[in-house]
Amino acid sequence: MKYAAPSGLLLSLLANAPLVNAQQQQDVVAPKNDVCISEDALNRMTDAERLACVEEKEHAKKMERILVEGRFIGLQVPEVEGRFTLDRNFIEYTPRTGGDFTELLGLLPGVVLGGEQYDASEQGEIKAQRVSIMGAEAWQTGFFLDGMNFNSRQDPSFYRSNTTLINDVEGTTQTFNINQQNIDNITVYTNNVPAQYGSFSGGVVDVETRESYKETEFSFNYRTSRSDWNNYETFLAEDVTEGNEEAPDEPAFEKQILNVNFAKALNEYYHLLVSANYTTSEISKLSLNQPVATERENANVLVKLTQRNLWVDKLTLTANYSPYTSNDIIANAIDSDFEIEGGGFSSSIKVEHSFDKFALESKLSFAESYNTRSANPHYYP
Repeated sequence: MKYAAPSGLLLSLLANAPLVNAQQQQDVVAPKNDVCISEDALNRMTDAERLACVEEKEHAKKMERILVEGRFIGLQVPEVEGRFTLDRNFIEYTPRTGGDFTELLGLLPGVVLGGEQYDASEQGEIKAQRVSIMGAEAWQTGFFLDGMNFNSRQDPSFYRSNTTLINDVEGTTQTFNINQQNIDNITVYTNNVPAQYGSFSGGVVDVETRESYKETEFSFNYRTSRSDWNNYETFLAEDVTEGNEEAPDEPAFEKQILNVNFAKALNEYYHLLVSANYTTSEISKLSLNQPVATERENANVLVKLTQRNLWVDKLTLTANYSPYTSNDIIANAIDSDFEIEGGGFSSSIKVEHSFDKFALESKLSFAESYNTRSANPHYYP
């Protein structure tokens, strides 16, 4: 049994300049008497009244003004009908582990993530979490990316229930993992799901990818997390640790996360956005009383070209590529190394245009996914 203590350290390096939330400065405060502001009123005043206004203005200049700027970082549009929206500001400032967008959903009322996230040995994993909405099964939740469904049809009910299947490939609830870096906002319906999403009894998660309106934008972000920065209490059987000095006494992992974003206005009509994320994780497992290193890799590449006010109000071309690779073992089995490769590709074309009495919004999308497992043909427990 392994329990992770609620303490640790996360290292994050940002290329963006820090933002100032509060500042104190000397500035001019307007006079309280509105009459002193009007030039016509000043001309009609007596010398004594005009002198009083001048003294009031001089006093206002000497007053200290404190300006406090704040940001609201929380749920957007928490409506009665059961819809929650997480905007880009909320996504950017919320603590994260592996960076998959499903981590954020556990903060919403009525949404529960898989119980494996509380296991200390799972802290190094980077795949998507199971998401249960209003008590429904995880595979009953509908996932949409820019309006396109990316639920997996490959036995999603067994996702994360057994990662060491011998003669089968583990099913998933989503065809590919989506990193938070590529997301603009997330809309979650816990009930009263609109008909446009179809029939999903467990609710709907609609993810919108980022786009840029700026002339030029570049950002670089590096994050890392590792087991050495955490505290654990580990309980292993005596036959595992006795006489074996190399046996790990706690879960060991190291995660590296790299994000790069680039946006450029090509001309007055076209904007290009390229956002890339690369996440790796090295996890040590105990097999045959020996520590064995396993690896995970996940990548996200988003390319979006936006055309505005040319022929139509808005035309958006989006392409997303999200591969995933895992090199793992079956514990306490000889030559049990196996490799899982999964992920997928999606693309879409979206047209938006407003006429005098109605608006048109049309979309054409294509998606392809894969999930394979390669292992030795023989199994020796």
